[in-house]
Amino acid sequence: MLLLLLSALCIYEEDGDPWDGPCPTSCTCIQNARNGCKLAAFCEGREASSFLRGFSAETDCLSVSNPNLAKLSTDSKHKFLMALPAELRFLSLQMCGLGAGSGLPNGAFSRFRHLVSLDLEFNMITSLPHDAFHGATALRTLWLTGNHWQPDERGYKQAQAMGNRLSSLAPDQFVGLRSLQVLLMHHNNLKSLPSALFSEQTELRVLKLVDNSKQFQLSEPALAQLLTKRRRCQPGSPSGGDCLQLDLTEDSGDLLEDIWDEAGVAVMAEPAFSEKMAKFQRSRNDHDEP
Repeated sequence: MLLLLLSALCIYEEDGDPWDGPCPTSCTCIQNARNGCKLAAFCEGREASSFLRGFSAETDCLSVSNPNLAKLSTDSKHKFLMALPAELRFLSLQMCGLGAGSGLPNGAFSRFRHLVSLDLEFNMITSLPHDAFHGATALRTLWLTGNHWQPDERGYKQAQAMGNRLSSLAPDQFVGLRSLQVLLMHHNNLKSLPSALFSEQTELRVLKLVDNSKQFQLSEPALAQLLTKRRRCQPGSPSGGDCLQLDLTEDSGDLLEDIWDEAGVAVMAEPAFSEKMAKFQRSRNDHDEP
């Protein structure tokens, strides 16, 4: 699982400098990573108790992959999340199964006020506390994707077992997330969207709802409201930042996610974002030319 873990953070051990300070025994830590992480920690495959101590307060990027966390009680899950550094800007919890059993605790991520990227793929999530993300007001990218691996891919059985199967969302699920730009909820079991679900999402540029229990239509009140804030991209075309990539029947690609991967944990104001977007697209076009 190491490749999945590291690719989720989009950096590798050689992308930073060795770190000699505090680092949990179950983790590898590097500093000055290329994507802007001051101190990144990669942790996998150990007992949950090993994550409850040893983090440096300087840790701002963290990737944990540990299916054993699925066995924790709600109270133990709360203790695990409370033990993580509060200053995190990037958090990947792929393959942790935190939605198993009694599910995520209330206000699970509310203390992470600097978090810009949260990856919750493969966490066996079927429902979310209504306040799971309340307080995480800097959040820019949120992965709630269900299983997207194919049967012929190595690790498919585990991915299928650990995949999210989100079936419902609270009306105030995303309240306060005004910086949210990428929201991935495809390959789940969603049957409906509360009409005011996206009332505060003025910056949303990518929303993926492909392969849910219901094939959503543009007439859905929650989606119609979104389209009053930003025009829809041409179906099948990824968002370049100037339109809303609203994927209902097919996945239009990951251009914006790729740009944010390159930017790392940086949060750019609109002029700088537009400039970086244009530069990225020019470089892609040059690369594609024969």
